[in-house]
Amino acid sequence: MKALIRDDPQRGRFRFPKLTLRRILFGLAGMVLGLFVPIGTYLLRLFVVFRGTQAPVDLFFYELRTHSSFYLDMTIAGALILGALGFYIGAAKGWLSQQRDELKETHDFYQAKIAEEVLRAKKLEAVSRLAGGIAHDFNNILTMVLGNLALVKLSSGLEKEAEERITAAEKAILSAKGMTQQLLTFSRGGAPIKKTIEANRFIREAAEFSARNSKLPCDVSLASSLERIDIDHGQMSQALHQLILNAHQAMPQGGKVRVRGETRTLGPRDDLPLPHGKYVKIAVSDAGVGIPKNHLPNIFDPYFTTKSDGSGLGLTIAHSIVAKHKGCIRVESKEKVGSTFNIYLPISENPVPERTEAPDPEAPPNGRVLVMDDEEMIRNMLKTLLSRFGYDVVAASDGAEAVDAYKKASLSANPFVGVILDLTVRDGMDGREAIEQLLAFDPEVKAIVSSGYSTDPIMSAYQDYGFKGVVSKPYGTEELLSILREMIQENKA
Repeated sequence: MKALIRDDPQRGRFRFPKLTLRRILFGLAGMVLGLFVPIGTYLLRLFVVFRGTQAPVDLFFYELRTHSSFYLDMTIAGALILGALGFYIGAAKGWLSQQRDELKETHDFYQAKIAEEVLRAKKLEAVSRLAGGIAHDFNNILTMVLGNLALVKLSSGLEKEAEERITAAEKAILSAKGMTQQLLTFSRGGAPIKKTIEANRFIREAAEFSARNSKLPCDVSLASSLERIDIDHGQMSQALHQLILNAHQAMPQGGKVRVRGETRTLGPRDDLPLPHGKYVKIAVSDAGVGIPKNHLPNIFDPYFTTKSDGSGLGLTIAHSIVAKHKGCIRVESKEKVGSTFNIYLPISENPVPERTEAPDPEAPPNGRVLVMDDEEMIRNMLKTLLSRFGYDVVAASDGAEAVDAYKKASLSANPFVGVILDLTVRDGMDGREAIEQLLAFDPEVKAIVSSGYSTDPIMSAYQDYGFKGVVSKPYGTEELLSILREMIQENKA
């Protein structure tokens, strides 16, 4: 495309057209026309004036001697003017022909690009479905492993060292959730499941986690007055990790990545596609090779990379995540000096939810809970785990079975106080259809939606579909129990 659209530093200035055969021929034609027009005009005048006289020949020569200089000047002037006009007509014709050729070339270029993008979109769609399916199944497996580790920790007689190792394994599994989140973001780019968090805490934790997985140090400097932000912790951690990783790769000889955080108020003078107001600005800087100026417009494009071993998806994913958080990302770079990526996220007016303490396994029973999941291992794990915390659990393999169990329990003396529905069911009624039938039967049903495929719009707007809570696989025991307890307490209130 750069071959078609060229920046002309002389644009707007008058430049004499170059001599070409076309222009010379048009110029000569104009000069010939310029010669004959005055002569033809003169002859016509003589014919009109002297055709009725008795001595037309003598008068003709008299007229010629008297006005010869005038007609000679007119002839020369006409030849020059029309010659120049002809030259520029030829130039204009050549220019129009050139523009027509360039327009055709541009049209062919865009047609080829459109065909290429259509083919790429089809390939991307196929890969995205595969990635989404892998992420979903992987999250289910992680949920099983995480739940069973929690059951082992609850076992009596566990040594302190073993408990510490299990805790480390749990953290590793939860960190692996970021990998599946990257697959999901790439596959569908689903809406984030936001929670309010202190910006300082998030930036520091995300930067330190990324630094532990790289060979270069990460210098974090945060303003003390940073506001709260509403983010999907997993997604935004992935975006920040991609920027820090990109900064490390930009410094092959070593160096320090700098992460800065501050509150910025954007106004009319700020050239950013964001509404005016207060934002948290996160800056990730490196002192690396820098980005060439001609590459800057393309760095967020899918598959665009200047690295031999790069995928071209890291910055694309980061850009997609930030955009879905109603923010924006900008880059400043100078070759051989370094680059700075700036993330702008809108501040939150919501309070940070209080951290709940881990539930006591010896607490009294909390009521009956209905669990629906198409994975038998997850059903068995949840049934055992929730039972350890005082819940009476009934498990169902699909939505139809869950709806039937809920209706029967509602007519008994021991109804369900909460329902956990898996959103994606391969064979049978899924969570979406199940909640619709449950709401039709009992508008006050208290249900939590769960899925390993968090890009479904229900996961980010669960309340619009009648759910009271949401939990993404894989989830920790404290997270699940906290959401379940909060929902049941609201029900009792």
